Amino acid sequence: MKIKFFLLLLTLTLFAGYLVKAQKSKGLRKLKATAPAVNIWNQKGHDSDNSYRSNYQKTHSPWSVTLPRNFYPIITDISLNNDLLYVMLSKSFPDQVLGFVNVTNGRFISTLNIYRDQFAYNDVAPVINSNGDFFIVRVVKGQLRLVKVDKSRTNANPITDLSELQNVYSLAIDDNHNIVVVAGHRGFYGVNGNDGSIVWKNPKVSVITNFLTLVNELDNNNSMIPVAYITSADGCILKINVLTGELIFKQCVGPQNNIHRARAMVGPDNIYTLASVGVEEWGVFIFNKNNGKQVYTIKLVDQSSSLDTFEYCSHMTKVNNNLVLYCKNTPVKQRTTSYLFSLDTNGMNIKYSVKYDGELDGDIVVLKNSDLVIKDRTYEAYIQFSGDNGKKKKVVANMVASVCKATAANNNMLYFCCQEQGNGICQAVATLP
Repeated sequence: MKIKFFLLLLTLTLFAGYLVKAQKSKGLRKLKATAPAVNIWNQKGHDSDNSYRSNYQKTHSPWSVTLPRNFYPIITDISLNNDLLYVMLSKSFPDQVLGFVNVTNGRFISTLNIYRDQFAYNDVAPVINSNGDFFIVRVVKGQLRLVKVDKSRTNANPITDLSELQNVYSLAIDDNHNIVVVAGHRGFYGVNGNDGSIVWKNPKVSVITNFLTLVNELDNNNSMIPVAYITSADGCILKINVLTGELIFKQCVGPQNNIHRARAMVGPDNIYTLASVGVEEWGVFIFNKNNGKQVYTIKLVDQSSSLDTFEYCSHMTKVNNNLVLYCKNTPVKQRTTSYLFSLDTNGMNIKYSVKYDGELDGDIVVLKNSDLVIKDRTYEAYIQFSGDNGKKKKVVANMVASVCKATAANNNMLYFCCQEQGNGICQAVATLP
């Protein structure tokens, strides 16, 4: 009798424990589904008052979010389209996922698995059209493919076989005609963004492409057409008709000049490329955009050094009628400095060059007010500079890690995502007016 009573009591105890555990589990699942954006700054042992952030960051950040921890993500790219932040995450080799964050409130919406095999194409930046369709290059079952994620964000479909290109270096999209330009090792493709059909092929144009720049220009018949300017690793610049794939011109500036640090910038009459002109010597090459003839070269000089050299120059971008780029000095006594240059495209001269005590590294984000935000590797922070004179204005945000990607919206809001100890972290910070 005692044994039966003991067994009954044990059974009831175990059943009660199961109910409690199930209820807790259910509660956890509900919490995970409805929890608001997590404050990311209580990491690395930082206390709850968010002392890791600058005072400016604390008062000018409307949201921050930690991406789901089970991804252990490496952030390879972020793109902004309307109110969505597209975040490319490496989940675990060889998988990759695409995450979506609502930039209005910082809510993490969902993820979508992206095809990826043993070959990684992280250096090929994805492109998005105005409809929100997302295009990226991946290896699917051993074959090189152009993959499309439509605006519903529910499917990743391999739409075009790119195997003939052998390798892919760069993508660009003509939004008006929905043509995706694919630059590969064995030529160029124009791909229909709707169904993935190949509109044209140009196997004769075979260069190691670093950047594609798409613009609309008047042709010889006074009709507006999309054209692509291509900078290559062998010191050449090319121009092709995006509708037909026809090569308009190819101009090289010598095999020793590697045009690879920035995409071509297009002005009213000329195109501008950033290139090395010798060992640790850099300049901006200027070409006539109608015939490709070289017009002028502006040499970038370190005014504080007798060596007149930089370790590298990078990330040239256009701000109104000026070009902006930065150059990094060769470190002296473990001290790294950078120069911020602005070039006047009308007068073809240097508007200003400002020395900065730190190592600038990463894309130049241009704000609506023409100010600049650039990542500083030395201090692990995003710095806002005046676009008018290059002077430092403010540390916009401290970073939780040195590996970050950033973009900006027309409302002068800076959005950036970082990777830190297996976590993906995104934040919005308002910049200075």
